[in-house]
Amino acid sequence: MTGLMIVGAGGHGKVVAEAAFLMNKWSVIAFWDSGLDLPSAVGLPIFKSESDCGYFLGENYQAIVAIGKASTRLLVMDELQKQGVEIVSVVHADAWVSPSVIMAEGCFISAKAAINAETKLERGCIINTGATVDHDCDLGQGVHICPGTNLAGGVRVGDRSWIGIGASVIQGIEIGQQVMVGAGAVVVSNVADGWQVTGCPAKGAKKNE
Repeated sequence: MTGLMIVGAGGHGKVVAEAAFLMNKWSVIAFWDSGLDLPSAVGLPIFKSESDCGYFLGENYQAIVAIGKASTRLLVMDELQKQGVEIVSVVHADAWVSPSVIMAEGCFISAKAAINAETKLERGCIINTGATVDHDCDLGQGVHICPGTNLAGGVRVGDRSWIGIGASVIQGIEIGQQVMVGAGAVVVSNVADGWQVTGCPAKGAKKNE
């Protein structure tokens, strides 16, 4: 087994770390987070620099980026991959992921999440606690599906979009890039790139700058 570097030791990073531990795949796990003045989180060391973290983990460590903001998450992934670091996904032991799901690198699937047949996840997606993604969905890079959200079959979500906690999206809907769907919203019609939508049924509120 090799080591795992988790970039980001905030709340989301802690959840990723505990899920990674349950996978029993890595011999040692550590955080890299230059912005936290703490020695450890959930029992794991926090290093302030990538080089210190890499030295601790050993020569052939892998990494996952546990940063909530999609654009930053994808940028850090790009930089690590340029350096030859392998980006991996972490799936909680208490999640269901269909064997026909296609999952790119750097995704995180949290506890009680369910992802059904022939769904596709691009790099850096987050499927959070208790969220469901039904059959034949297509999620772009950096998409974040928040806790308790439900996507029906055949939903498409564009790059870097955020679907808020407890939201629901009916079957066949297309959601554009950099969209924000508000908490508890019910999406029953397509959403164009860059819009924020809220309510039941969800309606556009303003451009997401």
